[in-house]
Amino acid sequence: MLEIIVYTLAGIILYLASDQIVLVIEKRLGKRLQYRSLLFFAIISVLALITFNVISQYFTPQGAQHSQTKQPTKQPTKQPYQAAE
Repeated sequence: MLEIIVYTLAGIILYLASDQIVLVIEKRLGKRLQYRSLLFFAIISVLALITFNVISQYFTPQGAQHSQTKQPTKQPTKQPYQAAE
């Protein structure tokens, strides 16, 4: 439950921080950017990847690994050829 709250709060903070970054960029340029939403998306995406990775590492127990290891796959069984009747 705590993990859900942390991710939610992080998302809200990232949203507000990304908006402020875009506003600062626009203020320095002295105009509103035409592709403001694209810039906002790029900023929040990078910040979210970094932040959520850090949060994930914090909530992962020591010694436990993510499911990055390749899981064995079940080999399909060969069906004998049957002629159509």
